[in-house]
Amino acid sequence: MKRYHGVPASAGTAIAVTAVVERGADFPGLKPEGVHASGKDALDNFEQALLACIEQVDLSREKTLHSLGEESAAIFEAYAALLADPYLTDPIRSLIEGGMDETEAVEQALEQTAGIFERAKDEYMRQRADDIRNLKTMLLQKLSGVCTSVRFPEGDGPVAVAADSLSPTDTMAMDQDRLAALITHQGGSTAHVVILARTLGIPAVTGIDQAGEIPAGVTIIVDGNTGEVIVEPDEEALSKAAEQICEEQDFAAMLRTLPDSEAVTKDGETVHVSVNIGKSSDLDGLNLTPLFGVGLYRTEFLFLDRAVCPREEEQAEEYGKVFDALEGKDLIIRTLDIGGDKQIPYLDLPKEDNPFLGCRGIRLCLAHEDLFRTQIRALLRASKGRPFSVMFPMINTAEEYRSARAIWDDESRRCRREGLDISDEIRIGVMIETPSAVLMADELAAAVDFASIGTNDLTQYILAADRGNTGTGVEQTPFAPAVERAIAHVIRTFREAGVKLSVCGEAGSDPEYLTLMIRMGLRYVSVNRAAADRIRYCITQTTARA
Repeated sequence: MKRYHGVPASAGTAIAVTAVVERGADFPGLKPEGVHASGKDALDNFEQALLACIEQVDLSREKTLHSLGEESAAIFEAYAALLADPYLTDPIRSLIEGGMDETEAVEQALEQTAGIFERAKDEYMRQRADDIRNLKTMLLQKLSGVCTSVRFPEGDGPVAVAADSLSPTDTMAMDQDRLAALITHQGGSTAHVVILARTLGIPAVTGIDQAGEIPAGVTIIVDGNTGEVIVEPDEEALSKAAEQICEEQDFAAMLRTLPDSEAVTKDGETVHVSVNIGKSSDLDGLNLTPLFGVGLYRTEFLFLDRAVCPREEEQAEEYGKVFDALEGKDLIIRTLDIGGDKQIPYLDLPKEDNPFLGCRGIRLCLAHEDLFRTQIRALLRASKGRPFSVMFPMINTAEEYRSARAIWDDESRRCRREGLDISDEIRIGVMIETPSAVLMADELAAAVDFASIGTNDLTQYILAADRGNTGTGVEQTPFAPAVERAIAHVIRTFREAGVKLSVCGEAGSDPEYLTLMIRMGLRYVSVNRAAADRIRYCITQTTARA
């Protein structure tokens, strides 16, 4: 029996037999082995490989759409957009036109692009490096004829797939009825293959160095809750895992019986649960009845993974889909939070030695006022007279808030003069995610309509430790005494001022920490969609008073 410890990526427990990724020649490649193409031949080979990849992605999208729905199929829409994006493909063409072999050009250009994303400090951006490398692998496979495949063991039993890395196309090519778990070395919690695992409802563990070395055909236990993988477990481990699976199934069944109403603590306090989203499709298929609404709409995702800035019309169309889907439910939209760990090539932002302390969030929007004003107009157009809330990220002081608010009000007056229907009930607020905002909480509470605590950034800033750097020796936890005191101070200050306050960071998804914040006085929380029912249940099992 061998035990490996990785990163829990998709919750759940599975007992299954392993299958491993195999690579071999499945069809004639576009480039004969050992032949060095150049010029027009090399460019033609690349263009044919590109078209073949687009076709493969389209097929995967269709299969995913029919089996898992639009939200999961959007993964492949993103892949198709990348393959059609000149930002990704033109550097390859340039290298080929300069005399480089097409295989070398694909390897060099896409590895360079992946490296740009990999150096980002934000996990979401780092995982986009995996997407670029997945596309690189697809292109190289089309050129060489060597493809990946997974051969499941005979029978109809559950299968756990172990591999150094997996792409969404690899995953969707597998037998979904038998796929029980995924184990990989590469990837992270926001990797697309992990997102698919969550949609499929199967456990996934990443960061297992030995994932590619696990043999095929052996029994394995995968614990997506703790990140533990046990190869060839003994009877005691099997018995414990089987008991855990039964408990998970019972808990999942219980969650399905939760009433379609807001969550109330045992002592009668309503705690409003909303969801965090990054795009309109995140709401597809979601039962909104028991939810307060959307507590964080991260608008920056519309600006990522593309070659040019989205136009006002495109922004308005996407924002409008969210308004339409919510049908009057509460909506809190965060204006652009880019810069820092979210670098966007087409903005040509200057390199900063410490981007987390540089021009990011509202600072960037105030420095690039045209970008900010375009987004404001798009949001107002999309609202079509409907009320909503908007908050500015990385605010330090009430004065900074008033500067951003002045631009908002100026654009609102301009839109009204143009005849747009704009609600008088639009609420303007801020993110509380810097030590300065914590210390100035009383002045902010007196100035804003509402606020939301971003616990992820707030934790790293208070602890003065980069959350993307595992070598600091500092545990990134909101349970750190200084962070607890800061959050308690903000909740108390806003509660005494009678101003709405919510939490939209990861701390809100931790039942123990949420209980702590409820007892501090918190009554609004926004979590990832997958955690909403679990958090609603946890609220009903706690009390608002210790």
